[in-house]
Amino acid sequence: MMGELTYLHDRVMDARTQTLARLEQLPAKDGARKPVQAFADELQKQRGMLSAQREGWLTGEEQLREAQKKALESKGESIA
Repeated sequence: MMGELTYLHDRVMDARTQTLARLEQLPAKDGARKPVQAFADELQKQRGMLSAQREGWLTGEEQLREAQKKALESKGESIA
């Protein structure tokens, strides 16, 4: 699972890097700047969900496991 999380984290960061590069190419008054910046910001949030940001916080894998557990429990199922 850690390999998949690492791959996903790398893809999200690559997408953010490409998005910011394209944002720099847009003219200052281009109407597309705002939604492109919002997309880059959302990618940054996603990256934060996939990796540990501070010591003592849950890692992305642990966060996903906890979210899966809560989803299953809400359906009356359990995780082994």
